Amino acid sequence: MLINKFTSNIPQIVHTINNPNLPVGTLIEEIPTDIGRSYAGYKRGGVIEGAEKLRKELMSAIVWMFGINAFNSLGTKICENVLNIPMNMDYSNSKDGNDAIRNSVEFLVGKVKETKFDTSELAKYKDKYKGMDPELLIKRIRGAKQVTSILAVAMNCFAMGILLPKINQAITRKKIQKMKQEKLQKAQNENNDKGKDIRFKGDLLNSFVFNVENNNTFRLIVPDVPMIAGRVGTSRNIFEGIENFVIDGGSIYFYNFSAGHIQSALRKATKTPNIPPIIADILSRADEKTLSEIFTNLNAKSNVEFLADITTNRELIHEIFDKGTYGKIGKINRFVKSDDLKDITEGVISFLNTVKSAQTSEQPLFKNGSINIDLIKKVAYKTNMKNAAFLAIGLGISIFGLAVAIPKLAFWITRKLTGKNEFSGTMVVDKKENS
Repeated sequence: MLINKFTSNIPQIVHTINNPNLPVGTLIEEIPTDIGRSYAGYKRGGVIEGAEKLRKELMSAIVWMFGINAFNSLGTKICENVLNIPMNMDYSNSKDGNDAIRNSVEFLVGKVKETKFDTSELAKYKDKYKGMDPELLIKRIRGAKQVTSILAVAMNCFAMGILLPKINQAITRKKIQKMKQEKLQKAQNENNDKGKDIRFKGDLLNSFVFNVENNNTFRLIVPDVPMIAGRVGTSRNIFEGIENFVIDGGSIYFYNFSAGHIQSALRKATKTPNIPPIIADILSRADEKTLSEIFTNLNAKSNVEFLADITTNRELIHEIFDKGTYGKIGKINRFVKSDDLKDITEGVISFLNTVKSAQTSEQPLFKNGSINIDLIKKVAYKTNMKNAAFLAIGLGISIFGLAVAIPKLAFWITRKLTGKNEFSGTMVVDKKENS
């Protein structure tokens, strides 16, 4: 019973993990990564290194995943409440999709009386900007978004590259000093004056602003270079700097690209359609008349570019694109790339062709003139299970790379360079080694 319920929820689970507006997939990778790296540090340098690694990973993860959005939201609130600039619209490029800012502004100032778009998310601005010069308001909105995005990224980079490492190192210094004092006090209490030495074994401006607002992967990558530079620059010795460079540099690929590359390779190897499971599920639950129309038209046409070419069911088309764009389609203040709509369409067509290819003499696509719903559901289930498995494999390999492989590589380099298996941050380094 529980297994059936889980499998029936797979399309929604995968849909949530793959949402580009949320860091769910990254969070799934982040938790075991933080644990793995902290444990690796603990095994090498004891509690001191393990605790510092855990603080570093947790503090960095919070700022890395949520910092730019948080700083950007703060800037947005200032712009709206202090500067009276409406900000609840996507920064957009009309060459690649719809012009969300212009469409929204023309509606807000009253230049456009009626529109086919959904304007519900602009309700809070009702009558506030009536009669304003639309070009001036557009200019102010674009300028505000540019400034807030640049400042958000700059603040995030400073926090991750300089502020957090300095705070973390200060905590470690205090902890070591406290441990030394405790040891000294214990020695004094025992009337032992010898004491012992203690050693302890991370166009350009428009494109930039657009991606800060709309691309979660970009928000995760853009602070990495200055963050790495900051962490290397604030390292306590050259060997800690090398470790930070290897771990943080190598993490860029495993956090942001490896899972997608692995899924793509597995889909290609198994000829599995690249369709979001939630959309395959929608198609499998469409009514018999619509499905019959879709496959009849698909059989009759050699080249299909648009879903409207194979079905007149506008509600189904809207539901597919609504899920595929995570609720952005049709909203006046939201930007949707034309290429994203094309990818969704190609995924649907690929799935439909897979259904056609799956038919046999025992399981034909049409039975006595009626569409074979069972065949469509069977292919949808099989496709969804494969794509869910590929996602799990991709995330699993990424987690292994982040939590195990990269830390091991960094520690191995330190051992080869120094001959020591100690916490590089508090390692006693010869001046010649550090020159």
